[in-house]
Amino acid sequence: MDPKTKDFIKLKKPEKIKKVILCSGKIYFDLLEAREKMKRNDVVFYRIEQLYPFPAKTLVKELKPYAKNAYFYWCQEEPKNMGAWFSVRDYIQWTLDSIKANNNEISYIGRSPDASPATGYAKRHISQQEEIIKKVFE
Repeated sequence: MDPKTKDFIKLKKPEKIKKVILCSGKIYFDLLEAREKMKRNDVVFYRIEQLYPFPAKTLVKELKPYAKNAYFYWCQEEPKNMGAWFSVRDYIQWTLDSIKANNNEISYIGRSPDASPATGYAKRHISQQEEIIKKVFE
């Protein structure tokens, strides 16, 4: 989706946002595209590319407007035991505690733990990717 040729949907005000999705990497663009197709304006995405040192202070500032009503999730396309989940969850949890979020538990959306980072089958990968995106917008 090219921002020059497509008008992006206008998101709701922070107090009306239901979900805040934190992620890293390519999945951000898949989620952004899905949100535009579904015309969902109640889900916000934050793409975190610097995982170490973790930008906790910046994240506090960014997430504070959503502290009252939103639920917070980490989303990744890698299996749970291979992506950034285990290295970022404590930092994100600290951030949610710092902003005194009402729903202050970070949850995970992504593939189950696996012995391999890839499924080995394109159809299975696409199916799992669609399932992750579906869970984000439930």
